[in-house]
Amino acid sequence: MKKPQSAVLFTLICVFGLGIAARAQDEGTVVATVPYDFVAGGAKLPAGTYTVKRVNTFGAPELLVRSSETGAGGYLIPTAFNHIPAQNAQISLLSVGGKYFLNKIQTSKGVYTIALPSSAAKLATIEQHEGTSASGGN
Repeated sequence: MKKPQSAVLFTLICVFGLGIAARAQDEGTVVATVPYDFVAGGAKLPAGTYTVKRVNTFGAPELLVRSSETGAGGYLIPTAFNHIPAQNAQISLLSVGGKYFLNKIQTSKGVYTIALPSSAAKLATIEQHEGTSASGGN
């Protein structure tokens, strides 16, 4: 694939993310099968089936991401929560530098947004600029 096409594809993946279909068990709980190793809350997690749910329902923002197969997981603190319920429960991953980062969780309660680690954001910026020249063509 040529560099301009790679840059466009990379940008589209970053903008739209990779939506991974999920099912809701309880209100606000999502179960999803993730086909890639990914990063969530600073921890690298293997591909598999994960449950994402709030730690408690008394207003605390923490989420628990846990593998159904291995028990691997961790806690996340979302940077934003939109109280508009999602029609389809799903999680979204962003691909940056060949790694996948959990960045959005859509539930029947609303949508949680997870910040991209600063190192991944820097890498995305560098990769995007390497794909184009200053004159706009290669």
